Amino acid sequence: MASHGRGRRISVEGVTYRWSVRGSRTLGEGVAYRLLSIVADEATGQALHVWVRHDDFWLHFSDLTRLRVRASPASPGRVFRGIKPGLVAQVIAAARTRGWEASRRGSTLEFVLGEDQRLLPLAEFSGRDEVP
Repeated sequence: MASHGRGRRISVEGVTYRWSVRGSRTLGEGVAYRLLSIVADEATGQALHVWVRHDDFWLHFSDLTRLRVRASPASPGRVFRGIKPGLVAQVIAAARTRGWEASRRGSTLEFVLGEDQRLLPLAEFSGRDEVP
């Protein structure tokens, strides 16, 4: 998957990558995931796709106002997590420990980012309601 000129750049342990956040998938009661896509900046190698849980704040706005939540929209069962460079760097480091080599050709690796920040293979979640 070539992505030269697309996505934001990030350097992790001296290697430069490009990352982007793509569309979302909503399941059931407004449980949503965003797709984080990461590739090496200079090579067309193995891509990394990580589904990150991120409930849409605006879908649950009326629920939150009823609960009188203001500055921090954390309500039971909801995940309002931004996908920022710090999180992307953590994901890259974790994927590398799981064998991802961005410069090597191969099929796309797909994971789900667990609530405990661990990468879980997408294949392990097939058939569950809470994963895309």
